[in-house]
Amino acid sequence: MEGPDGMAGQVFPVFSPPSEEQRLALAVAAAYLKRSSTEAATRLLPGALMLDGQIELMAQLRDDLNQSAVLCETLVEVFDGWPAIRR
Repeated sequence: MEGPDGMAGQVFPVFSPPSEEQRLALAVAAAYLKRSSTEAATRLLPGALMLDGQIELMAQLRDDLNQSAVLCETLVEVFDGWPAIRR
């Protein structure tokens, strides 16, 4: 059997899957974090109003928001199509 990442053999996460309520919350969080990352990125555009000394902070915030969105999406997607995990 091939796992979702293309690895041969049976692969299972080391933690239990999110509940349906948690999956929904993760999807909502991912959407918000993506939007926030995009908004932060627009603050970095040339000509955008920006306080001096805030560019590095805004770039870091943009990156952190984007990485958090990817993490939320991954936590939802990793369990899609996988057999139920015995508890």
